Amino acid sequence: TQYRFKRADGTYAHLIDRGMIVRDENGKALRMIGATSDISGLVNRRNALRLANKRFTYAMKATQEMIWDWDFVNNTIERSKSFEKIIGTQKVGQSSPDQSWFEKIDKNDQPRVKESLNKALKDPTVIKWREEYKVSQLDGRNAYVIDRAYIIRDSKGEVIRMVGATLDVSESRRMLKEIKKQNRILKEVAWEQAHVVRAPIARLKGLLNLFDEDYNGEWEKEEILQLIKDSTEELDNIVINIIRKTEGIEIDG
Repeated sequence: TQYRFKRADGTYAHLIDRGMIVRDENGKALRMIGATSDISGLVNRRNALRLANKRFTYAMKATQEMIWDWDFVNNTIERSKSFEKIIGTQKVGQSSPDQSWFEKIDKNDQPRVKESLNKALKDPTVIKWREEYKVSQLDGRNAYVIDRAYIIRDSKGEVIRMVGATLDVSESRRMLKEIKKQNRILKEVAWEQAHVVRAPIARLKGLLNLFDEDYNGEWEKEEILQLIKDSTEELDNIVINIIRKTEGIEIDG
């Protein structure tokens, strides 16, 4: 029988009683020999493990990362619901390590990822693993992920468990690509502002210097006005081109 027993200090101990009944030839109980064991430590560890598992379950539900737990003893992997978000499939839960996930890794990345993983597993001094690679989604697109894991080993250094988290960084990579595009366009705009725009402005300044009351040159004022108009239109086209380029640097929300 297992029960709690109140100690003198007010705390409770978890006890378990085991006994053997000694009977006579007629089956009548004569005596009982037993032992009482304090199993408080065992119960506390069991409760702590139950709480840790509950927290781990909540974490799997709350995080945007795909939490996975690889049991090497039974050769199974359990993945969180975020597996669906990354791959776009309803196939979650327990599966063989060689199924579902590894087969989704891009064929160009598979050799590198498997080599890196096997190297980490074989080295008894390694307890952490990290890789970045692409996985194929159901709609045919690729998702870029960062995979990190903690390797749990026994006293002999053999792997018994591996717990990891896979983060989809596709959006971050897309934004980085957009930022690089933005920087390239801004450099082009800066060059145009420093060189292309200056040409019609310089002509305008020169023509305006000619177009005054004391001008007695060979050009008629109407001709100078036409040149000013042409330079103004050229400058306007340059500004429009710059505006069009800058419109393309906005990052989609």
